[in-house]
Amino acid sequence: MEWNDYLRALRRSWWIVVLVAVVGAAAGFFLARGGEETYVSESRLVIGPNPDLSTEESAAAADVLDNSPAVVVTFSELLSGDQFGEQAAQQQGLDPAEASKYTVGSVVAQESNVVQLTVSGPDPQVASNLATEVSGVATEYFQTLYQGFDVQVFDGPSVPSTSSGPTELTTAFVAAVIGLGLGVVIAFVRELVAPAAPPRRRSGSTAQSSPMSGSERRPVRRPSSTRVEESLRAGER
Repeated sequence: MEWNDYLRALRRSWWIVVLVAVVGAAAGFFLARGGEETYVSESRLVIGPNPDLSTEESAAAADVLDNSPAVVVTFSELLSGDQFGEQAAQQQGLDPAEASKYTVGSVVAQESNVVQLTVSGPDPQVASNLATEVSGVATEYFQTLYQGFDVQVFDGPSVPSTSSGPTELTTAFVAAVIGLGLGVVIAFVRELVAPAAPPRRRSGSTAQSSPMSGSERRPVRRPSSTRVEESLRAGER
């Protein structure tokens, strides 16, 4: 297909493109509106030397943190592990079905000893409470492994007031764009599979008759007057 063919297909099937885009936008809007909202509670924790250490021991612990990221990475992995998430959910009195709606994640801030903890779920207050419990049980276990270090919460956990998911309008817009592309594809396919229109005859043109074969020729009948004259001539003889 050439560009003219594409433009002709869009002119013929523009209503299909519009219809699919409108249906997609409506479906995206109502699906987003009927879905469950997600709230994210954030908390930041910092790892440093244990304040009970001596000056020399504290300097050694700080040197380890500066030169080896393994300590901070270990703590981040403990925060996002399933073990402490399940333990925190039990302490909050959540049953397994309700606890499965919440997700715990953690990430280490670049070139720092700060770990960001996130808990996402349908209830903002429960998400904040779980963040508190997870950081508590993970810190307690971490300090049994690394007694020379201490963990402090310096930000959060927050109680989110707005959901983190896309709004109904955003979802509807994305669905409309997808529907628009799908409608264009349908229009092109419809143009390809549609039967070609027969060519139009010019006005005033006459059809040419093909010559008849010898077997198709009909005998030419002579006029009746000629037959009478021949019979009279035969009688005179």
